[in-house]
Amino acid sequence: MSLVYGELDVQTNINNVQDGGPDGRLKFKDTDTDVGWNAGLLIEPWTGTRVGLTYISQVDLKYKDHASINGAGPVLNAVLQTPAFRNAQSTFDFTLPRQVMLSGYHELTPDLAIMVDLGWQNWSSFGEIGVSLDTRSATDTTLSRSTSLDAHFQDTWHTAIGARYRLNPLWSVSTGFAYDSSPVQNSNRSIVLPLDRQYRYALGLQYYWRKDITLGAAYEYMDAGSAPVNQTGGLLKGDLKGRMQDDVFHFVALSMNWKF
Repeated sequence: MSLVYGELDVQTNINNVQDGGPDGRLKFKDTDTDVGWNAGLLIEPWTGTRVGLTYISQVDLKYKDHASINGAGPVLNAVLQTPAFRNAQSTFDFTLPRQVMLSGYHELTPDLAIMVDLGWQNWSSFGEIGVSLDTRSATDTTLSRSTSLDAHFQDTWHTAIGARYRLNPLWSVSTGFAYDSSPVQNSNRSIVLPLDRQYRYALGLQYYWRKDITLGAAYEYMDAGSAPVNQTGGLLKGDLKGRMQDDVFHFVALSMNWKF
């Protein structure tokens, strides 16, 4: 079982072009938790060779908040002061994708082993965002609207290859490379989630502290691509064109493996 905690914190400008003033600001923030589950199968057909299959379930997160708007122009502010909008509560439903991973491990020599992965992630479900606006009050139970936004995400594929070399009975070093396809095409990419294809490079170190306990440390560098964006937003939002610069991530992990 896994417990997932999520926080949605949105801050965006509002174009006051109709009033000729500076931009306003909209804020939305909430947290939520949900429980998921994982299952795995590991087969060792012969000594030194293993094949594994793992499944991670989807997790559903729902965020609710009364969005606050500051600095709105006179025209927009007049609309926001109506009872319907003053009482409005916005809700966003997100689905973290389920995933399946097939992996293999084979020892070429007693000291050298190679590993491969092939995986699939259901990112198309993440792209279906449920949105609702509830303006109901004690005297008004009619103004409730809900819809679904399609971010046009697509399922992704993952592949990786790695190797581990035992330096001595106490220490071993590992390295690997992984590729993840892009969950969205260039024409549908949003600046809110500028996701692109991913190249990952990793290096790890393992220390065999005892026969049943292994300690590990790892570093991973991820090149997330340039993620070009080309959006036509109309009068209020405006057009947005460009690409990400230095879109990279650094990961550091510590681990302990304890065999009962």
